[in-house]
Amino acid sequence: MKVVEEIFFSEADLINPNTGEKALSLDKFVTLSINRGLFREKACNLFLATPTHEGVTSLEELKEKAKEVEEIIKRRFIKSGKYLAKTRKTVKALFKHIQDTTTAFSHPNCTNRIFI
Repeated sequence: MKVVEEIFFSEADLINPNTGEKALSLDKFVTLSINRGLFREKACNLFLATPTHEGVTSLEELKEKAKEVEEIIKRRFIKSGKYLAKTRKTVKALFKHIQDTTTAFSHPNCTNRIFI
């Protein structure tokens, strides 16, 4: 595990100079993982077989795709073995709130696109 931490901290981008917080974009993470052989080929192939989505750019679009997005999240939790009662309740409440929300909101720390 120590090796993975060293790789992360040497390759990650500094996103907050005040706190020293670092992060990897998905593209950089995938490239790094492949180049360093961090995952077995079978695991990568299973992950790559997961459908990708372009993202959601508005509350209206999220509402339209809510059932599909909810199913994707549900399947990911089930696949990880962590779709417990508390998780089910949280996911259900989240998507009920999305359907009940009538106006969009913005926050300075949020991006304009939600990727699933």
